[in-house]
Amino acid sequence: MLDAAEMIYVMVALGAREPEAIPDRFFVLTRRELQAAYVSSYTAFMERQSWLRPRSPKSFDCRVTVSDLSCYEDRWSLVVEQTSSTPKPVSGKQKVAPQPTSENRSKTGVKRS
Repeated sequence: MLDAAEMIYVMVALGAREPEAIPDRFFVLTRRELQAAYVSSYTAFMERQSWLRPRSPKSFDCRVTVSDLSCYEDRWSLVVEQTSSTPKPVSGKQKVAPQPTSENRSKTGVKRS
C-alpha cells in the first residue's frame, strides 16, 4: 500500500469534440505533487489580489490549470513505478476481512452444500 503522500492521482482535461476534435489530456502525479501545484496556484492568485478575495472573502475556492500541471502530462511511468515496486509496510495494523470457516459459516450466511 502506498503512503498517502505517494497516492497517484490522474487529472483529466476534457477535450472538445466539436467544432474540431481536441483530445483529452491526462496528468499523472502524486498527492504531494498535486498539493504543491494547488499551493503554488493559490499563492500566485492571492498575491495578485493582495491576499484579499475579490468577490467572496469566505471562499475557499482553489484551482489548478492545465499549465500548472503540464510537467505531469502523460507521466504513466509513475503508475508503473509505483505498482511494480515492493510494497511498503503500512504503519498501524491493517484490518483483514475474516474468511468463512466451517465454524462461522452459519454466521456469515454461507450455506453448506
